[in-house]
Amino acid sequence: PVTRSLPELPSLEITLPSPFAHRISQSLFVPARAVTSSCWEGDLGVNFAWSLVSVFDLATGLAAPEASVADVETVLSAAEISFLLLPPFSMGAGYGYILRLSAFMDADPTIFSSADVVIEVAEEPIVVDVAGGSERRTGATQEFVIDSSASYDPTDVNGGSDGLTFTFTSTPEIPALSSFASGSSIVIPAGTLEAGEYIITV
Repeated sequence: PVTRSLPELPSLEITLPSPFAHRISQSLFVPARAVTSSCWEGDLGVNFAWSLVSVFDLATGLAAPEASVADVETVLSAAEISFLLLPPFSMGAGYGYILRLSAFMDADPTIFSSADVVIEVAEEPIVVDVAGGSERRTGATQEFVIDSSASYDPTDVNGGSDGLTFTFTSTPEIPALSSFASGSSIVIPAGTLEAGEYIITV
């Protein structure tokens, strides 16, 4: 009699560089491929599953709190194909995530292979957006408004300037500048500025 053994499971390769630097405010596509044995033909009957191996603090290397795990585990548990798409804000800024793709044979689930990828989610600086651009002209007898309400924290799922604290400084110094500020904006009364160039930092 001739006995045909089960084929070797295709070797898995996650084609994303590891570690991979990811921005929390963007979606993440993790592609992978299975390389099959050249001597095998027909349907391999392979099932795929994604899992979270661990989450760690990028600064300390210590295990991350549970709050940084829940969202990504929900997405991974529903993924049954050889690529992964994580929506924005699935991961926490400042953490590293080790993701694993496993492939199992339909005919014998004990035959499997796996591949890992490390995703590093860096902190992102606050985006300061001042209406009118970085260079403005005004007259000494005109009121001058600086509106930075379009600024936002890219790591905040709600976006916008809510929760941000604004400070305004100037070179040369404008007397009582802070008293003209209100939240994300500042209104400098007409007649306050003398002729010249001022650098106002938000």
